[in-house]
Amino acid sequence: MAAAHRILSLNDQALVAYVSRGIAGANVKPGKSSDDKAVPIVICWSERGSEDPPQSGIYTITAHVQVRTLAALDLNQDSKEPKDKSDQLVASVFDLFHQANDVAFVDTSGEDLANFINAAASGAGVSPYTCQYARVLAVTAGYDDQHGRMMKGSCWVDSLELEMVVAPADGL
Repeated sequence: MAAAHRILSLNDQALVAYVSRGIAGANVKPGKSSDDKAVPIVICWSERGSEDPPQSGIYTITAHVQVRTLAALDLNQDSKEPKDKSDQLVASVFDLFHQANDVAFVDTSGEDLANFINAAASGAGVSPYTCQYARVLAVTAGYDDQHGRMMKGSCWVDSLELEMVVAPADGL
């Protein structure tokens, strides 16, 4: 159970791999990263996890996939363009958690999504890691005018809150 102390970071990496695989060329980063987080960006982070049953190595994690897009207008830009670009990226990201290969998940147990996350994580070398279950708990939307102080423009913030059951082991 040596990887248990970093299960949240492993989960972040798995989500980054999944979103990156699903949206080629997207700027996707884990929350715990020193990289530049210029918008538009998708940030994946795991907020908390609880081991259940104790000493089992299986964690129920609350994770977030956050899409940040620029709300400000560029010079000579149509007033609808930022919102349209934002809506397109948000739809692409959110769709990844409701369907795969343009087909809605038929399995509502959370195993379909978990299997797709595992495939992406394995392909990206995220190990030891297995997602047994994943589902969307909530969606949120908001506005961040504080971001603009650093990046010259406020941004829209759209997020998915996920419940995931994961283990720091391969192939469970």
